[in-house]
Amino acid sequence: MIRELLGTFLVVLLVAGVPILSYFTSRDPRLREAPRLALYFSALLSQWALAALGIIVVATAFGFSTAGFRAVSPAAFFLWAAGLIFVSLAAIGFSLLLERWGWWP
Repeated sequence: MIRELLGTFLVVLLVAGVPILSYFTSRDPRLREAPRLALYFSALLSQWALAALGIIVVATAFGFSTAGFRAVSPAAFFLWAAGLIFVSLAAIGFSLLLERWGWWP
């Protein structure tokens, strides 16, 4: 019973709480004055902490197989990884182009 409640709480926190907190935090004008390296390091730590929390939630509340995780072949894994890397780099490149042209803040 407690395990299910804890799992539900953590899922709601990850799905609803984090985006709400991010929305209000991103509007803070002091963020523009913060040193970029410190800001990026803080974001990196936050994302890794949320990823760890997500893994803990899935592992303890549901189990990986119940949550839909399945083993894949190495070929399929590397194909998906390469696709994600390509899409991510293309999005970064596109946003840099838009920024250079003055169409992105």
